Amino acid sequence: MFLRISLWLCLLILPASAQATVFATLEPGWHRTHLFWAIGPATNFPISELSFDSHGPAAIGRLTWIAPEHGWLIQGQIRGAYHLDGDVTDEDFLFPNHTGLFSRSESRIDGHLGFSLDLDAGWRFWKSSRVWGYFMGGFFFDQQRFRITDGVQVVPDSGAFAGLNSDYRARWYGPSVGLRLLGLLRPLPFHLELQGRYYPHTIYRGRGLWNLRTDFAQSPSFEHEATGHGGILQLHLRWPFHPQAGLQVGWTAVFLRADEGTDRTFFADGTQDTTGLLEVSQDQHVFAVGLLYRF
Repeated sequence: MFLRISLWLCLLILPASAQATVFATLEPGWHRTHLFWAIGPATNFPISELSFDSHGPAAIGRLTWIAPEHGWLIQGQIRGAYHLDGDVTDEDFLFPNHTGLFSRSESRIDGHLGFSLDLDAGWRFWKSSRVWGYFMGGFFFDQQRFRITDGVQVVPDSGAFAGLNSDYRARWYGPSVGLRLLGLLRPLPFHLELQGRYYPHTIYRGRGLWNLRTDFAQSPSFEHEATGHGGILQLHLRWPFHPQAGLQVGWTAVFLRADEGTDRTFFADGTQDTTGLLEVSQDQHVFAVGLLYRF
């Protein structure tokens, strides 16, 4: 499914060229994702902090169009992640500097999907018998959703609370710039590929539904807005066992940060309340093994 979507997206933008080569990869794997956000009136006075830690199956599909004679490259990549399991921790404070903890709850992540898209164009700035280098630029989009269930109140110690079925969506997007390097590890029969892209201006939008707070609206209960930065790093070791095919193992790491934003809470009576979104951070690591095919 992921490779099919990536192929469809890239075919819309790939120019026709008799000298061009198209590579497609599909990599199933496993992900670990961490999301954290804090709200409050000042950076030293968070009144509420939530952290999400999840893991589950993932897949990466990529389509790359390369014109070797002209030095151009166009690449489309998607990542899908299923948040199979994980934990959510919610802490609330009365006083600055994380003092006066009056509430701590722990709950479980039980499903929902993540989806990410990177579209880039590149120009070759280096070519030798062993190394190719490309400047890259484009656009990225990342969205992770978490279903939250099975809550337990730890502070004060009142035990499990029934009926928790909440949801949080984290969405990031913006421009990207970076490099793509490909090297031949002669005399070994392997290729090493490194891609790094920086996201200089990310827009963050969070959206939560807290079903056990009857004083909150439910569509949504609150929204987050902020701007920040981030990046993605990808490392692949490839064994081309056939002129048109190869086996590869890879690691993908995504880091996203935002701060000085806005938390807007919507109440059931139609009123709103606004405070500061002090910081948001999201890290995702994907370890995958897959195939490359050259058309």
